[in-house]
Amino acid sequence: MWLGTTIESPNAEMDVQGAWRDIERALQLQPELPEALAARASYLTYVEREPMRALRDLDRALELAPNDADTHGIAGLTKRRLGRFDEAIAHFREAARLMPAQPQHSLRVFETLEGLGRLAEAEQERKAFAQRFPDWRAPAELSGFHVRFLATGATDGWQEAYERLAPGLSPAIRSYFFGRLCLATGDFAGYAAFLEAADRSEFESASNRVVELGRATAALGDRARARPYLQSVVDETRAPDGVPLTDGAVALALLGRPDEAVRAADEAIRLVPESRDAVNGPTVAVQRAANGPTKAMQSCSACWERFGCNRVPSRHTRSA
Repeated sequence: MWLGTTIESPNAEMDVQGAWRDIERALQLQPELPEALAARASYLTYVEREPMRALRDLDRALELAPNDADTHGIAGLTKRRLGRFDEAIAHFREAARLMPAQPQHSLRVFETLEGLGRLAEAEQERKAFAQRFPDWRAPAELSGFHVRFLATGATDGWQEAYERLAPGLSPAIRSYFFGRLCLATGDFAGYAAFLEAADRSEFESASNRVVELGRATAALGDRARARPYLQSVVDETRAPDGVPLTDGAVALALLGRPDEAVRAADEAIRLVPESRDAVNGPTVAVQRAANGPTKAMQSCSACWERFGCNRVPSRHTRSA
């Protein structure tokens, strides 16, 4: 189910439907199986976009299995979607305590604090994470430059650190951190050149690369170069499993089609309201506000990183 809702795949819908059948069958066989209750809660949060409905299953699952780290992790993700951030962080911390050898729960503490702008706490968590997980020290070090940038706007030393650490990173992680660096320093030309030369393995999805290319080349003012990428984003938005509507709205605005952009942004707000998604909903609302004057959208590539509406780490409205 997780893969089917976050990774582009021709079988994504089939995978998600199959997961739901398995969840239902598991609960028929054992109505209070904690793992199945947690799985249903995850389905309600990520597929149905109904995190409030997931809370009952999560409460019962934690009553039955209070020491299950995965259930605490799902509870954290669900409560984060609901904007209950302190509760989410507490669940992530408990999951990390119960499963100390796995980095994902501690990583979620850091990314939640960073996303909230609680940067001093995020930096403290980042340093502790680097100590606990030596294999992750390179990404943790690069994340430190991003936290400092958000706090102060400073970028000195970041390029040198990236060049030193990049050879030891996987292609996808390397491209992620290079993108952050380029956007923070305003190196849109370097970012566009990197994106055009990169292969599919360096991105979570092919559409994500096209979205970034459209924005980066538009930020350079190269409309002829940007247009095919932006049009591709618009075309994919119309597909059943196309790129998120917010990406399509930005592309439409940059193509000089503001009325269509506003309609797409309005539909995105309907599908991803802040009341049901406190993680992605605010960014959808910000992009809807920017979709009025096209001139404002021309600076989108420069502003989305600086003001926190970056996609971490994934398809925007499907991010964790």
